[in-house]
Amino acid sequence: MSAPASIQLDLHIQHWIEAQCGQSIEQVIPVAGGKNNQALKIVTGRQELFFKQYFADDCQRFQRETEFVQLLNQHNIDSVAQLIGSEQVAKHKRNDHEYALFSMLPGQMPTQAHISKALVLQAAQFVAQINQPQVQQSATHLLNARGGLATAQDFIDEIPKRLEGFKAIEAISKDEELLVQALLEFLNGDFTQAFEQAKQQAMDYFSDQLTQPFERVLSPSDIGFHNTLFDASTSKLSFFDFEYAGWDSAEKLITDFFAQPRFDIAPEYLEDFIATAFHASSMQQQARLLKHCQVLLPLAHLKWALIFLNEFKHHDSQRRAFAASGLSSQVSPQSSSPISSPICEQASNSGIKDSEIEENHELIELIKRQQQLVKAQKRIARLF
Repeated sequence: MSAPASIQLDLHIQHWIEAQCGQSIEQVIPVAGGKNNQALKIVTGRQELFFKQYFADDCQRFQRETEFVQLLNQHNIDSVAQLIGSEQVAKHKRNDHEYALFSMLPGQMPTQAHISKALVLQAAQFVAQINQPQVQQSATHLLNARGGLATAQDFIDEIPKRLEGFKAIEAISKDEELLVQALLEFLNGDFTQAFEQAKQQAMDYFSDQLTQPFERVLSPSDIGFHNTLFDASTSKLSFFDFEYAGWDSAEKLITDFFAQPRFDIAPEYLEDFIATAFHASSMQQQARLLKHCQVLLPLAHLKWALIFLNEFKHHDSQRRAFAASGLSSQVSPQSSSPISSPICEQASNSGIKDSEIEENHELIELIKRQQQLVKAQKRIARLF
């Protein structure tokens, strides 16, 4: 098997990394899998490091992640990476140059076959660790989690808010017209029907407590096994991706974990997850939290179905393209967007015409959107 191809860094970024770690860079390898940012494995003579450049938008990804990781590092929570250094160079109001350097975590992303009660409880233990009283007391400076939901009414309102973003969707090609039509039929049909049922269930249970704030906890926000690495030699999980982290409700944290799309987690683990993650709470508090999550889980599944469908939105496609484009020497220190991706460069060097590259790209994007629509439809079909 051939060694992974090394790419050339912009000199400004290269000098910054070498200054942070005190070593010369020997190899730079793109890391696949991230959907929102660009990531690289940095190989020096003594260690491997993880470098991340953040997509410039209004989500404050850089601030949320670096502050959250710093907090956990300060409290010796060893299941996350060490933050070695971070850099933020403001250029324009919405186009900061932001990147960070972390230690490399051990292991590989788990597969569905790895998912067991033991791993689910490891995730719950991580939640318990980050919510120790001493950690919470030193986290008052952290932002609220991105996309946080503080009340049952927030869970309900989240769905119409996300649906609003699909009203202006138009087909960008003739090939996509039928797919967009199928999307809108699904949203106006089965999805809306499922939402009405989930909303009524929540309204019936919470009644006059719909706007009563839930207890706040520290949350990674995008919590799930898709943001973990499993070390087979120790059977331990490491956790990463805290771009949305901050203060949130326990209900939002738990329902996200059980509704996240990449892994099926048995609902019978819910009670044990709560008992482990919030073991400091009374039995009565745990029982109430369990019932809250059982009632709100359908709304969380509906939300994730809409997240599947974000590929239909132009801005989300731009962010995914940024994450896939790499950090070659063509990335200017003054620009958060690369000029071209390694894939396009390789195709160009192979003599493939630009028009053929564009056609293939459009076909791939079309297939992705179709796959996401099918996933969303399957998820909704299982709800009621």
